[in-house]
Amino acid sequence: MVIKKRCLLWDWTNSSGPGNPGVPWAMDQCNFDGPLSSVSNWNTWVPPELKRRAAYRPMVHLEAQLSGQDWDNVLNTDQPIVHFFNEPDKNNISPERAARVWHDQMVPLRQQKGKQLVSPSISSDDIGKNWLADFMSRVADAPPDFYGFFGCMRHLADNFVSPDAQLMQPDGNFTDLMKKLQNEQPMIPPS
Repeated sequence: MVIKKRCLLWDWTNSSGPGNPGVPWAMDQCNFDGPLSSVSNWNTWVPPELKRRAAYRPMVHLEAQLSGQDWDNVLNTDQPIVHFFNEPDKNNISPERAARVWHDQMVPLRQQKGKQLVSPSISSDDIGKNWLADFMSRVADAPPDFYGFFGCMRHLADNFVSPDAQLMQPDGNFTDLMKKLQNEQPMIPPS
């Protein structure tokens, strides 16, 4: 029996768009009969190449997604899980501000629409760890349903990501963090 709990972090640049040819055909290589159960692309819009083969998990990536068409996409999604903020610690979003938004906009999604909420995904350097601890103390009355982690890739997408946050080594082997992510319940922070 396959346990389907994995979310494919599909980089938005894989989708075609104005000035970006993308590689939408690559989605056809994904095995959605295995443990992959959903897709997220750090945005609120569904990648057209997904073609309803798996659930889509929208993300309020930055503050820009808290209004306009992006926020309408979140409000109107039929999907049960919504991700919140990617690397806010690197994008000048304070834990105080994130907690206010969490209480003002995200928690109502849970209360009024039954959505389950994913914590912010932070960098795993000391700044990110301290950011997340501060945020979690501020939302203790309405904690996340799930915790967000960085995508599993052999090469870092940009210089924002700490090498300590990598889940995969350049040769394809998993890092100790990935092994912890897969096997420890609850995860025990490294000392």
